[in-house]
Amino acid sequence: WSFCIYHRAFDQAFEAALPYNVVLVELDSGPRIISNVLGVEPRDLHVGLRVRALATEVLPGHFLLYFASVEEAG
Repeated sequence: WSFCIYHRAFDQAFEAALPYNVVLVELDSGPRIISNVLGVEPRDLHVGLRVRALATEVLPGHFLLYFASVEEAG
């Protein structure tokens, strides 16, 4: 639906991840979620990219929802 690539971290905690993406994913069922697409180079990220959800445990018992591409890199 939409995305942006951060080249400057808005907080020190994200500096090691630069550049990173922030995406607005529209689920097939309708809702939209703000998250990140992992494992995709900034040049390969585009509106309409098909993704799959990844529930990622960030602390014991605490999960965040990320996404990964289901398309081959161009």
